[in-house]
Amino acid sequence: EFQPALIVVAAGFDMYYADPIGNCSLTSVAYNQFADNILKIAENVCEGRISFILEGGYDIIGLPYCIEAIIKPLLKEKYEPPDFEKNLSFLDDSKRKEIDKIKTFLKKLLNPYWDQIKL
Repeated sequence: EFQPALIVVAAGFDMYYADPIGNCSLTSVAYNQFADNILKIAENVCEGRISFILEGGYDIIGLPYCIEAIIKPLLKEKYEPPDFEKNLSFLDDSKRKEIDKIKTFLKKLLNPYWDQIKL
């Protein structure tokens, strides 16, 4: 089984919904949930050793919120999204289904090598 000594995360924010290049639909809350989940995996497999390396992201308004969103789980603090994100409803069911299909594929791909990836 894969037993990393450290998990390194390329923390790019191009997938933020307002990013002019990424053309995706993530909010800062999604980044917060991702960071929280990957931190839990790190705690289980490598005693919490994790490093987030800041990469891209081109929406100057949303970028600070996304960065804060990944820092909060590291500090064991609750993340509160900005007001302008609270009423977004652009993630329709078709995108959710596509995301779920990708998640299922990745879990099946990684599961034989890493028991922490639950199906």
